[in-house]
Amino acid sequence: LNIDLQINVDENDIEDKNKHVIYRIVQESVNNIFKHSGADNVIIQLLRSENHGILLRISDDGCGFDVDKMYQDESSGVGLKSMRERAIETDGHFSISSNSLSGTVVQVYW
Repeated sequence: LNIDLQINVDENDIEDKNKHVIYRIVQESVNNIFKHSGADNVIIQLLRSENHGILLRISDDGCGFDVDKMYQDESSGVGLKSMRERAIETDGHFSISSNSLSGTVVQVYW
C-alpha cells in the first residue's frame, strides 16, 4: 500500500477538539482501505482551504462500495458511521463518495 501524505497546515491552525477526530478518521479510513478496498494507492491530505477552512481528504484507488447500501444496513459500516458522527460533533461537514472505477474518497471540512 503506497501512501502519499500531503499536509500544508500547521498544528497550531487546527482546533484542539479536532486533532483527535482527525487522527481517528485517518486511522479508521486507512484500516478500512487495508481490510476491504484492495487499493494500491492512498492519498491523505490535510490542507488549509480558502473556501472551507481545514480539509481532511483520504482517497484510494480501490474497488469502492455502495455508500447508500452501507448506510441502510444497520449491521455494516460502523466505522464509517462513527467517522461521520465524530466530524459532525466537531462542526465538520462529512462526505463520502465511492465507486468501482475510482475508489473511495472521504472528506471532512471544518
